[in-house]
Amino acid sequence: MVLILYMMIGAICDWKFYRIPNVLCLCSALTGMFFSYLEYGIRGVGTAAMGMVQPILVLYVLFYCHVLGAGDIKLLAASGTFLGKQIWQVILLSFLFNGIGAFVKMYRCGSLASRYYYLKGYLRDCRVSGKLLSDYEGGKDDKIHFSIGIFLACIAAFLLAGYREKVFLLTGIFR
Repeated sequence: MVLILYMMIGAICDWKFYRIPNVLCLCSALTGMFFSYLEYGIRGVGTAAMGMVQPILVLYVLFYCHVLGAGDIKLLAASGTFLGKQIWQVILLSFLFNGIGAFVKMYRCGSLASRYYYLKGYLRDCRVSGKLLSDYEGGKDDKIHFSIGIFLACIAAFLLAGYREKVFLLTGIFR
């Protein structure tokens, strides 16, 4: 439950201020490390550290391309201290939930075709230049709150793990 609370606060901050406070991510990560230590000892701290480092290493390229914000990556990394190996489940689910949300937003705004052609042009430019480009700077209307998908993914992972009795319900540490 603690993990869900931290992710909910992160999503609310992102929604209201387009920013996820560093202190929230730090407190979440330290809490996850502490609970992991309580549940599993020093081995739990190692698992928590691996769950924290993996999103940073894998998602940095999306940050470089301005597709994903640093706060979103830090929020995923902080949730990794609770989730350990299950961080991959949350990463995949958050991309699924956010993809659905982005599609709905583009459909409602009538921008599906223009966004498709922008992506097509971007991929062409990357292929021609032979490298990833990081020149896109959209406005607030072009952005989605990725933290909401992270929050929903954490709830889904928590419910699935609770159903299989693979999570400590109070602390939120995955077994």
